[in-house]
Amino acid sequence: MFINIVVGIPLSCIFFAKPIDEELVFAGWILESSGRRITVKGITYPTMEHAYQAAKFRLTDHPIIARKFRHGGSITCPKAAREFGSREGLEDIGVNLDREKWRQVKHDVFNHIVLKRAEQDSFFKQLLHP
Repeated sequence: MFINIVVGIPLSCIFFAKPIDEELVFAGWILESSGRRITVKGITYPTMEHAYQAAKFRLTDHPIIARKFRHGGSITCPKAAREFGSREGLEDIGVNLDREKWRQVKHDVFNHIVLKRAEQDSFFKQLLHP
C-alpha cells in the first residue's frame, strides 16, 4: 500500500492508494479534520467518510440507520463514522450487511463521492488534478 502525501497539504489530507492494473486506485479516505461538508444525492454529510458509511447502511436490514450519518445526525466525526460502519460496528448493533452487493458497488460509491467532493470543493479538485 502506498501513501501519497503532497507537500504543502495539511496533514488532514492523506491519501491511501494501492496499485491495481497499473493504476493507482483510492483505497482509503482523506482524513478530514477540516469539517468540509459534502452533498450527495441531495443529502448533506459532515465528511466523505460519513457519506460512504451511509451508503453501506442502505444495503443492510436497517437502512434507516443511514440517517445517523447525515449532517446534524448523531455520528459527528469521521473516526466514529468509520468505526460505526466497520464489520465490528455492524456486528455490535446487530445489523446485517449484504456483503456481496457491497463488494460489487463500493468502488462505484467511493468514486461517486470523490467526484461530488471535487465538484463542491475547489481545493479538493486541485488535489486530484494538480
